[in-house]
Formats: sequence, C-alpha cells, structure tokens
Amino acid sequence: MHRSRAGFVLSDFLAALCVVVLMVPLMTMCLGVLKGSLVFDERLQDEIALLQLRKILLISYDIEVSPQMLSFRYQARDMRLSLVNRRLIIQPGTQIFLSEIDGASFLEKDGMIEVIYSRGEQEYEKVLIPH
Repeated sequence: MHRSRAGFVLSDFLAALCVVVLMVPLMTMCLGVLKGSLVFDERLQDEIALLQLRKILLISYDIEVSPQMLSFRYQARDMRLSLVNRRLIIQPGTQIFLSEIDGASFLEKDGMIEVIYSRGEQEYEKVLIPH
C-alpha cells in the first residue's frame, strides 16, 4: 500500500492538532496557578524601600525628629523626609520611598526612630533607626 503525499501530510497535521488540543487544558491550569504568584504585594515593596531608607539614615547625622518630618544631614546636604502627595519622599529632589499612603508620622522612642504610616485601613509601624 502506497499512501499519497497529501494523505501523509494530512495525517501528520491531524496528529499535531490532537496534541495541541490536549495541551490547551494543561496550559490553562498552569497559567491559573501562576496568576496568583504575579500579584503585586505593596508590603514587600515597602520593606525594600524602607531598607534603602535605613541605609541612608544609618550614614546620616544631625537627625531631628518631628511628627511630620525627619530632618538630617546626608552627604553634606540638609535633607528632609516627609509626606508629600501621598508619597514619603526625601527632599531636596524627589526620591520616593513609599507611595499611595494615606498618612505618615515619625516618632522617637527608646532611642529608636520609627515611621508610622497608613494605607487604606491598615497602619504600619516600622523602625528606621534601631537603638
């Protein structure tokens, strides 16, 4: 029995099509599992930003704390950390550390400097300069 070239190509195409059709549900399930891991977590982003801020503050000096602002000298420049337009930023310039926050205040207690900020109904208290 001799198969024609057209019949051979058609059977290969149908076999490949069956494999693809069988793989679609499997790929859909895999993408569904990955979807949950691709969610943006603001808390993780906050921790990274606060770690960068801690590094700056650890090599700064003349740190003064008020409820609305943290003033300090960094690289021979007077700087201030404060809430502006729902962002915690260092000025002069605009280096953003926390964004989309509803409020922020600073507190010095037990030799530590802390920032207290809120986002939505959640309030966070983080140490900026340890004891």
